[in-house]
Amino acid sequence: MNRATALVTLAGFALATRTPADAQQIGHSITAAIDELGMPASVESLDAGHTWTWRTPRAELHVITDDQAVVKAIDERPLEASDVLSVEMQGTSAHIPLLGYTLAQADAHLGTADHSGATFRTYDLSNGQTLDLFFDDAGRLTHAVYGQRGYVGRLGLVPADRDMLRILQYTAPRLRFAPPAPPNASHRTIVRCDVGQDGRVESVAVIVSAHDSAADARALSLARETRFTAAKLDNVRVKSVVFRMIAT
Repeated sequence: MNRATALVTLAGFALATRTPADAQQIGHSITAAIDELGMPASVESLDAGHTWTWRTPRAELHVITDDQAVVKAIDERPLEASDVLSVEMQGTSAHIPLLGYTLAQADAHLGTADHSGATFRTYDLSNGQTLDLFFDDAGRLTHAVYGQRGYVGRLGLVPADRDMLRILQYTAPRLRFAPPAPPNASHRTIVRCDVGQDGRVESVAVIVSAHDSAADARALSLARETRFTAAKLDNVRVKSVVFRMIAT
């Protein structure tokens, strides 16, 4: 079978009540995934991008977005999930069951990888996207990462080539101070913070509402008091964006 050259989508994540494939395609807003999966367990703004995480006792889904909360990469850890990756390959579809899939099956179904190691295979998809499959020592799939090449490369899971290295020099802001959440917090709001070169929050906005206007207002107030270390690009301080989940 020809190697993958086109599109990857995800179907049937264990947390979803209905198939979330459309919501989790690369290039869609994270709010579509939240509509399907509910509020994430956590949101972290990391060097690789903004990571939105959903968890069950036996599976994890990490969705990486840019500053506009647009999905750029997806890292699915199929511990005991029933997910299937559908890979369009030059007119042929390959359906990869994430649970129980093996390295030998990957080599047989997807053909020669563009880059490979003892426990991983990387396939170059069209439009600047890649698919990385990772296996344990017994050759069983542990997780799959796919999306825009630069964001996948920034995760640091496979050796970076020269093109990748040019975009790896970003250091995300680190939290220095955040007002404590009230002890009886019952609402969660996801807020976008625009952070200046001095680490101070310059503006805030609600990205995912708690569906309570008072709770959202309190979250915005707390977000304005937050302080960060400055983000750096090539070791130079730059303005940045941080997404935070705030309990009120």
